[in-house]
Amino acid sequence: MADAVGAIGSSPAELTLGTTYTDNIASSGDIDYFQLPQQSKNSQVTIDLTGLSSSTNDLLDGASGEFKLSIVNASDTAVSTVTKGVSNTASDLTASILANTNYYLKVEKGTAFSSSNYSIKASMIETVESETSSNANANDTIAQADVIVPGASFTGTIGHSTGGTYVTSTSTDVDVFAFTTGNTDGKTVTVTIAPTASDATFYTAKITDSGGQTQTNANNAALQTTAGSSNGSLTFTLDSGAGGAPGPGTYYLWIQANDTDAFKTSSEAGSSYTITLGGTTDYNQPPTVTIGSAISGLYNTNNVENSTTKTVSLNAGSNTFADYLSLSTLVTATDPDTDTANAAIASYIIGLKDTTVESANGVATSQRVTDHANANLTLVDNTAVLN
Repeated sequence: MADAVGAIGSSPAELTLGTTYTDNIASSGDIDYFQLPQQSKNSQVTIDLTGLSSSTNDLLDGASGEFKLSIVNASDTAVSTVTKGVSNTASDLTASILANTNYYLKVEKGTAFSSSNYSIKASMIETVESETSSNANANDTIAQADVIVPGASFTGTIGHSTGGTYVTSTSTDVDVFAFTTGNTDGKTVTVTIAPTASDATFYTAKITDSGGQTQTNANNAALQTTAGSSNGSLTFTLDSGAGGAPGPGTYYLWIQANDTDAFKTSSEAGSSYTITLGGTTDYNQPPTVTIGSAISGLYNTNNVENSTTKTVSLNAGSNTFADYLSLSTLVTATDPDTDTANAAIASYIIGLKDTTVESANGVATSQRVTDHANANLTLVDNTAVLN
């Protein structure tokens, strides 16, 4: 791409979510600005800094580096900042951003100057419950739970609004959120529920498994609390042994009115509560898979890729795999997790659709090439196999 502009007033280029951009800082005083795509809901933005050359110098403490990255608002005030280098352990840059508000990525010299190329990629996750006046049953059950991740403030409302007016008849609303822990015992999970008002008890919150069973901590006390005059807090230590606390896995946070009749006329009615997910476990966040221009996990996108093609041919008479196509030439994947068990993407499940077979539900039975010189793979209508 062309060299990024050095000021917000110079109309920085807008980043496309999931797309990698490469640039460099020309001098110690150079600053690069990129505009983030404006979001219709409050969101968490993550900036992944990659592509640093091996010659990039890291400082000895491992926590500093040559590139200072900041998410800034239109006034150039930093919302979040991180300094990184080629091998330090600093996390990617994340920040909570408001809906319908302009934000920018600012890249500048960190603790030392380097003219090496850097690469950046932006992603977003909405931090507002999915339930709306037009979709009033969303996130009411385990099957429809909204996924929450650490490092962001997620908001929800008991009930919903129509044209900005709160509908009090929905004080019986239940909101359900899901999270997946890391795989290491002894790590902690902490969930905080903060109401807007503080003059009464407004909410009841609990953590359950996929069967709806309320979980307990190591003291066999139910993971259930209230929130109102003070924030609600739920904390447990992962234990896959015989202890009372849950082991690593996926769990569900349920939030509802503590008293549905009182809630209708309370000072909290129509306001939002805020969920914060914390603790020491490395929450299992979904990887990003890219095929050509199609990127998984992007909001409001139709992940269809029609332009990436690869041709495979076999050498006649050859009994080698030299001309086989590596899957990595078509598919790339990254995972934000650092937990050993979560960080590695173990396998791909790839679906192919033969558009010349009108009624194909699947594509073909599994086939293995044994005669490398003369064999062909044939796509067949899977309905014929099933019948």
